[in-house]
Amino acid sequence: MSIYQSISSYPIPKTLSLTSEKHSNLEKHHLTNKPKAELYTLLSKHNFDIAETRRDILDHVRRKKKHVEWLVPQSALDQLAASIFGNESADERGKVKGVQKSENDDVETKTYRGASGFARAEIILDTDSDSEIDSAGIKVEPDANGERRSDTITIDSDTDSAVIDLDTDSEIDSVIKQLTTLKRTFSGAFNNDSEAEVTSGSPAKHQSPRKYAAKKAVAEALTTPLVQKLAGRIFVKPLTGIGPKGERIEGERAVRDHEIAMKTMRDSADEFLLDAVLRPKQEEYNVGDCVIVKVSKYIDAEDTGDNYDETRPLSNLRYGRIMRLTTKPQKIKVHVLWFVHGAEIEVLKELSNPKELFLVSECSRVRVKKILTKIRVDYRGNGTTGNPNSGYISEEYTDGDHYFYRQQYNPSGHMFTKAPEHLSCISCQRRETETQEKQVSMLVEGQNGHINSFRYQRKDYEVLDFVYFGNFGPNGDHKNKIPYRIGQIKKIKVLDPSKEPLQPEDLTIYIEVYERSDRFHPGWSVDADAKHTVRDEHKLFRTRTTEKVELANLDGRCFVKHVDHIGDLNAYKDMDDTFWVADQLIPFRDPEEVMPLPAEQMEYSRASIKALRLRKERADQFKKYGTPLWTMDVFSGAGGLSRGFHESGVAGTTYAIELDRPAFLTTQKNNPGFLALNQDASALLRRAVMNEAGLDPQDMVDIKGERMPRMPKVGTICLITGGSPCPGFSALNRHRNPEYPTNLLLAVYLSYLELYRPSYFLLENVEGMWNTTLMTEFESASWGIIRNSSAAGFIFSVLTALGYQCHMAILQAAEYGCPQGRKRLIIWASLPGYELPKFPQPSHIFSGRGEGTNFHRARKSAPHFPITIGDALTDLPKFEWTNCHKEIEETNKQQLERKARASKGIAQLHTFKGNGFVGFNEQAYASKRPLSEYQRRMRKDVSNEKLQNHVTGIPSELTCERVCNVPLKPNADFRSVPAKLLDGRGECEAGELGRLGFEDQFKIVTTQSKKWNLHPSQNRTYSIRENSRAQGFSDDVVWDTDSMSISDIHKQIGNAVPVPLAAALAKGLLDVLMDKLEAESNEVKSELNLVEELLETEIEQRDTKIEETEAPRFGKQYAGRSGGSMKQEIHIIDDSDSD
Repeated sequence: MSIYQSISSYPIPKTLSLTSEKHSNLEKHHLTNKPKAELYTLLSKHNFDIAETRRDILDHVRRKKKHVEWLVPQSALDQLAASIFGNESADERGKVKGVQKSENDDVETKTYRGASGFARAEIILDTDSDSEIDSAGIKVEPDANGERRSDTITIDSDTDSAVIDLDTDSEIDSVIKQLTTLKRTFSGAFNNDSEAEVTSGSPAKHQSPRKYAAKKAVAEALTTPLVQKLAGRIFVKPLTGIGPKGERIEGERAVRDHEIAMKTMRDSADEFLLDAVLRPKQEEYNVGDCVIVKVSKYIDAEDTGDNYDETRPLSNLRYGRIMRLTTKPQKIKVHVLWFVHGAEIEVLKELSNPKELFLVSECSRVRVKKILTKIRVDYRGNGTTGNPNSGYISEEYTDGDHYFYRQQYNPSGHMFTKAPEHLSCISCQRRETETQEKQVSMLVEGQNGHINSFRYQRKDYEVLDFVYFGNFGPNGDHKNKIPYRIGQIKKIKVLDPSKEPLQPEDLTIYIEVYERSDRFHPGWSVDADAKHTVRDEHKLFRTRTTEKVELANLDGRCFVKHVDHIGDLNAYKDMDDTFWVADQLIPFRDPEEVMPLPAEQMEYSRASIKALRLRKERADQFKKYGTPLWTMDVFSGAGGLSRGFHESGVAGTTYAIELDRPAFLTTQKNNPGFLALNQDASALLRRAVMNEAGLDPQDMVDIKGERMPRMPKVGTICLITGGSPCPGFSALNRHRNPEYPTNLLLAVYLSYLELYRPSYFLLENVEGMWNTTLMTEFESASWGIIRNSSAAGFIFSVLTALGYQCHMAILQAAEYGCPQGRKRLIIWASLPGYELPKFPQPSHIFSGRGEGTNFHRARKSAPHFPITIGDALTDLPKFEWTNCHKEIEETNKQQLERKARASKGIAQLHTFKGNGFVGFNEQAYASKRPLSEYQRRMRKDVSNEKLQNHVTGIPSELTCERVCNVPLKPNADFRSVPAKLLDGRGECEAGELGRLGFEDQFKIVTTQSKKWNLHPSQNRTYSIRENSRAQGFSDDVVWDTDSMSISDIHKQIGNAVPVPLAAALAKGLLDVLMDKLEAESNEVKSELNLVEELLETEIEQRDTKIEETEAPRFGKQYAGRSGGSMKQEIHIIDDSDSD
């Protein structure tokens, strides 16, 4: 969208309009108008040249005489206002001219006339997280005498911004005079990570480490050349590139040159096709020829055979390769394996190379008369992976009939993988494989109509295997949020063993059921004196009851062992799909009555014993011989993503890049082995380029001037992970728009991929990135008008242009052992020749709505129940805020209840301002042992059994009283609070001041969430440790409350990737690395075996030669003595292994 498209035609009053709502001593400002363009964008467009910016403003505002809006940080607006209003008090500045309702009925718009006739300003809110957008405030600090000062203003919440509307030239000049100060403010925001206290007449002072959205919007987003070209015009403006020596490449010219090159290739193809249509010629077609087939709206049914699909419209032309010829009476047909042009792929469209084709698993029978012409299609899958312009070499593809391919495209999950060079019909092969998977293969036949093992849907089953089963019909267990049932196969019966092939309905499986122990768990009680019992999701009871199960209701194998047969129980439970048993249910008794199960009564199949042993051996082999990957985590935040990869053993030496000072300090404190870099990502990218060119001799310093490690050399980084800041993509940000400044950082992140070319690459972000439009409409020299260019399209265009294999999924964190519902977009990529990591299969049921969009999901349910709030928190000490009763006096009943709760172990803590938090920063756990499997994982790396950070912020007296008046029951919220306490708060939404139950899961943990944030059984909000556990951070992760505020810490936690999700993703890469190590080990073994065979052959040949040459001589020597010939044996002893 143009930076001036927010211009409107109505006259602008010479007033300053503020939307305000009084709440305690805060002025809270709400959105009244959505911004269309940002002032920092205008400034950065002119490289912060004040004179050029002024001319641009005057040119557009004077000529149009219309309404222009810019988004600026609140601190900058305050600085302007302070300089205009001077030291006048708030009352002296202006009078309330009128009161009107805004779009939100609970917000009043008050209009003030400033003393100097300053232009109208409407307050809006900005954010740098995927949090719910709540009102923020400006705090006017009192002076030493307790009076409110108007010349010193500080921001009290994450971010505030304002829209400045300019009217007359004089007003424009008044604002332009302040641009130099604004430039200083922005420069400080871009190069410092601190909160600005803005004082009238003086530059901004930086005091505490806080980061705003304006700071995220770096003054200049620098990118590598290919990313710059592919970004084109889909952002606010062409991006600035980095040359091979660190020089800046002007965006407009680079993009124009690239568009011209693309247009040349596209025009040549159009001219060739037009010539083929207008002047058709006779051609000879052979197997292996690539052709263009002319089709109508739909391909004829008789031409497509089994592949015909009426619902799928096709373009007028299709590209394909002739796989074979078929001849029928009066008909000659060719069997064609299809390609698809990048412009026809949803995630690429116009961002694709005009000459790149993608192989697809589709084939058809086509009449020869429908072939338009032959074309040349090169295979580029074996090209140089280090060439950043691979696939965009325009001089090679200027001929109209010349194309290339290197990747195969699967629409499910938008998967791009390396295409085979020597093609067979992969479509026919796929259909044959799918048919075979629907059949049952008998592996070992038994007696009397029974079999011992079989294969179905790529899974092997054997008698005595433990398996997952359930009701997987349309309204089955998964839809009803029920996890797998678990049992042991006792026998497999076949109706007709002679039948071939067997179908699923021909088999009946008899399974002995094992019950989950957590089905008998009484639940987590909210009572003050509740004594919680242990809930182990891996524990089972044997029932000795057998059920008949249809084959279609089996879904894979699991592992169950008697506890006496397990060495290290915790290590055993850390493996996937493992369960243990020690007791059995007493038949015909109450289900809770159990008796010990003798270990000798347990039986196991040989296949399961072998599979479990091989799994352990693979893990041990990787720990011993595997090499963790050198990793770079860009926009690392507090390190949630890195932590998951390190816990799995995949990541080794890690460079962590993070501009936010508090997040950097957290990463540095909890990961002393990391090479943490506290600097802007664009600046570090440029330094890396210069370092590679040998032009970066100076030591690197961070935003505080402290020395940093140097950027790694190209070729050393094997894995890059990260996700650019998400406010421009988040659906929870009501103010997101295509021109959101932090969107540019997506291009910066992809530039690290182009520069370092790692073997593996992972991008994570909010779900909203997938359908975010970066630019609604722009003109491209190569494609003309382009509409609705998406962030996803940009990402995939870069990945495919670099030759990377890639696929995507939207995963629900709760399905991977996280106690909260949180969906994330994940894109995996790998270089050709490196296996693309698979997405993880769910380990837990998600009790909420929206499991995610995992196109690669194979499981029909999940092994475990959801992780709940009770699973996460019930071992923590109990404390709550003491109600100050400032508004409503305490009754005798309330006083007795408070004392009773204190006597039951719930500490009653006052909320007076003191050390900055409520609670104890270090203390013992309330329970000596974990009460759930989740708690065990949270506590396993805590060395001294001391709990840290179990504290909350200090609430205001009114907030404290409101919280203490919310009933201690699930789903209670503000509606239960006395109306007197809600006066002045405005209209509340469901969930505000809300508490959930212990059997629920956390709602999305955000940076400043105001909903469902009260503890289920205690009168307070969640503590730092409780929010940390909600995101999966284990208890050994410490948050430094001495050097940063509580809000800084909550911001880091809310912005983090859930650690259980990160660990699940890392396991996919770990499987790839273990497969690679195993293949290399097998290759070495094969070579050693070959060498051994050669040595044995050589020894045999020597033996033979000695017998032939030496035996006759010895025979003659001893012939006289023995009286005849003698057979002499010569033994060659290989003593190379002797001691």
